[in-house]
Amino acid sequence: MSIWGSSLRLRGALTYKGTWNATTNSPALSSGVGNKGDYYVVSVSGSTNLDGVTDWVVGDWVIFNGTAWEKADHTDLVSSVNGYVGAVVLVSDDLDLGSAKDASIQTTDATPTEIHAIDVSEGEAVSVSVDVIGHQTDQGNRAVYKLHGLFYRNTAGNVTQQGNTVSLNTIESDTDWDVDLIADTINQKVSIQVTGKAGTTIDWHGIILWHKEVV
Repeated sequence: MSIWGSSLRLRGALTYKGTWNATTNSPALSSGVGNKGDYYVVSVSGSTNLDGVTDWVVGDWVIFNGTAWEKADHTDLVSSVNGYVGAVVLVSDDLDLGSAKDASIQTTDATPTEIHAIDVSEGEAVSVSVDVIGHQTDQGNRAVYKLHGLFYRNTAGNVTQQGNTVSLNTIESDTDWDVDLIADTINQKVSIQVTGKAGTTIDWHGIILWHKEVV
């Protein structure tokens, strides 16, 4: 019997007695034997039969109600996240977002450099929004660029931009810097490119969002 969902209402305080190994029954517990309110926490999952209960998992409570042992069922607790166990810290690549990317790159010259690219299949239209920050490593200059663009690829065709890239916001202390959205017809991608400055080391960090529809 599970204490959760049953009509049982314990009277008085609970007394923690320690952990219990449900595989080896250690310390030894017997059906119908115990002190009311005593409870153990399962440290090793197992199938020891206590008053008809055999499905014990780590974290379950084993509680004596004065007549029988009951289980406080904790099988609904999270045991892992995205396949990881322990103290889990997720990054964007761990999540199947499909339409978001946290990207970074460093430039040292004025060559347009790809920070991220989005594949475009035949018959797709792609709406792309980017928010990119550039910060000179010697703290001399900085900038932010928020852009939006629409791209599509017809059957047997190349990636094409619909109209022009729209600049939603640009704040920069060096106008030689730039960020742009490019239709890469060789690789059939939308290329997000940053342009720095010769002799200048710039750390770029961007949040790229996109949404695809079949056309």
